[in-house]
Amino acid sequence: MAIAHAEHTDMIAGEPIHGYIVQDAVEVWAFLREHPELHPILDSAPDRVATAFGARMPLRLRIFRDRDEPSCGELIVDILTGESGSEAWASADANVRRLHEQWLSNLSRESVRGILFVAEPN
Repeated sequence: MAIAHAEHTDMIAGEPIHGYIVQDAVEVWAFLREHPELHPILDSAPDRVATAFGARMPLRLRIFRDRDEPSCGELIVDILTGESGSEAWASADANVRRLHEQWLSNLSRESVRGILFVAEPN
């Protein structure tokens, strides 16, 4: 069962972005100001995720920093499927692969270097 959520509107580098839940907004916005190449990806992601997953999914943005390299971060886009169980994990994994094959693998390495899409069943 998909999770229903209200659409969130926040700002990225002065531009509105719709459809994202943001964890630690200050850190996310600072990261996105440093990585403007991610803005078009984030603009396209809701539609691309809907195509790969067969429905609109809530998307959450957060920053991951490796303990060994805290100065290097990565924007994580969590695709919140709202499903549970082993079948949900298998389906989510297949859909993330589909997203990569249909869209992300066709983008330049430079543009996707700082972003990672992951599915998160409950």
